[in-house]
Amino acid sequence: MSRTPKGMGRPVRWGAARTTVLLAVSAALFLAGGGLLAYGYGFASNATAAYQTKAAEVEAEQEAFDRAQRAQESAERAVAADTRQREEDDARWAALGYSPAGEGIYYQFADPADFSCGRWDCVYVSVITTSNCPGGVYVEAAVMRNGVAIGMANHLAAGAAPFTTIAALLEDFSDAGDSFELSKINCM
Repeated sequence: MSRTPKGMGRPVRWGAARTTVLLAVSAALFLAGGGLLAYGYGFASNATAAYQTKAAEVEAEQEAFDRAQRAQESAERAVAADTRQREEDDARWAALGYSPAGEGIYYQFADPADFSCGRWDCVYVSVITTSNCPGGVYVEAAVMRNGVAIGMANHLAAGAAPFTTIAALLEDFSDAGDSFELSKINCM
C-alpha cells in the first residue's frame, strides 16, 4: 500500500518503513535488555557473593560464641568441682578440730594444758597446709583486751611441705591483752 504524503510528490511505502523502525527499536531494546540482563546477572552474582560472605561471617561468629559458651560452662563445672572438694576437705579437717583459714590452710588453737608460756601471755596455733609452702607459713593475730585490738603478734615458720604441722607461737609482749584473735594465716 502506497500513499503519498501531502506536499510530497513521490509515494512512500509505510509498511516497509514501519517494519524497519520496528526492527531498529526491537534491536535497540534487545541490546539494552541484554545489557540489563548482564547487569542484572552481575548484580545477582555480587548479591550472592555478599550473601555467602555474610553467611560465613555469621556462622563463624556463632561458632566462636558456641566455643566461648562451652569454655564458660567447663570453667563453671571446674569451679563447682573445686568448691565441692574444698567443702569436703573443710568437713574432714573440721572433724579433726581444725578450722579453715584459706584455701588449703587449716588451724586450731592448742590446748593450754599442753604448753606453758613463761613470762608473757601466749598461745600456740597448730597450722596444716595441704599445699607446698616453700617460703614458710605466716601467722598473725590481734592482741585483744575487752574486745578491742591493742596490739599484734605474729610468727613466721620455715618452709613446709604439704600436710606438715606447724606450731606457731604468738606472744603478747605487752602483757596487757586477754586474748588473741587470728587475722591472717598465709602460705608463702
